[in-house]
Amino acid sequence: MDIQRLLIWVCFILCLGLTVGGVMVFFRLRERGSLPAVRLMQYYLVMMYAFGFYALWSDVLLRLLFPLEQEEGLIPKISNFLSLLGAPFLLIGLIMLVLWSVRMILKKSIILLSIGGLLGLLTIALPYLLTHQFEILLHTERLFSSVTVAVVLFTLVLVAFLPIRYLTGKAKKPLIAILLSLGLIHGIPLLPFLTDPQRELTFIFFFFLTNTTLGVYFLYIGDFPLSVKEKSSALTLDEFVEKYRITAREKDVILEIYKGKTNQEIADTLFVTLQTIKDHTSRIYQKTEVKNRNQLTSLVRTFEKLS
Repeated sequence: MDIQRLLIWVCFILCLGLTVGGVMVFFRLRERGSLPAVRLMQYYLVMMYAFGFYALWSDVLLRLLFPLEQEEGLIPKISNFLSLLGAPFLLIGLIMLVLWSVRMILKKSIILLSIGGLLGLLTIALPYLLTHQFEILLHTERLFSSVTVAVVLFTLVLVAFLPIRYLTGKAKKPLIAILLSLGLIHGIPLLPFLTDPQRELTFIFFFFLTNTTLGVYFLYIGDFPLSVKEKSSALTLDEFVEKYRITAREKDVILEIYKGKTNQEIADTLFVTLQTIKDHTSRIYQKTEVKNRNQLTSLVRTFEKLS
């Protein structure tokens, strides 16, 4: 019994440390907060942390502090009630994750959006398929897990099969692995064997670990525009053109890049050769001091006006 109590408090301290660490990382790199995707990830983490302590840890700590009341059935009812009160944190957090994934993709795909949505709806139905007499007050953990797995699946489909901003090439693969781990961890309560307290603590710990890893990895590895620190959000596009001495033709190219078009598509739109577009793009990179299309797109997105 003493060992069990010790494990609970150690796990609680570790989760608290992960929460503080995740928040501190965003404060340390707060200059990137002007990017919509970064803000959405911040909101997501804050909501998930709140849900973790409010809904998950409240259940464990109530059973730890009031062991006798469990026999009367009072503590399970209170813990389920607190879990339901924590539902808004989870719901808002998952909405932030969906918005983050949509903001991250460069090109929208109706087919993949539909596939992700169908997978999500199927996952939400899992508690009803696995539990013949499903009751929300008795199976809140399964309901929360199914909804979370559904959103993670939707996000995973978009990130894995569509080009995304800030993370490309090899940097994209660990992000996919983190999202996959997040979905697998949240799927544990859907299984019937989550009764052992040690397994419950393991789930809670990895809940905090994977969410923190997702936010920290995105913020540290993301290839964000260099000019975010220069408070370019106060500029209009015309002021940007003047500041970086962008020509009229280069401005047209920038707007087409912002729309997500390839070099060949831009060449066809502007009725010039592919090599001409490559030359314009190279000069734009030199003038704006960015390295690639993702950084240029992010830089343009920080403007108040695009025309």
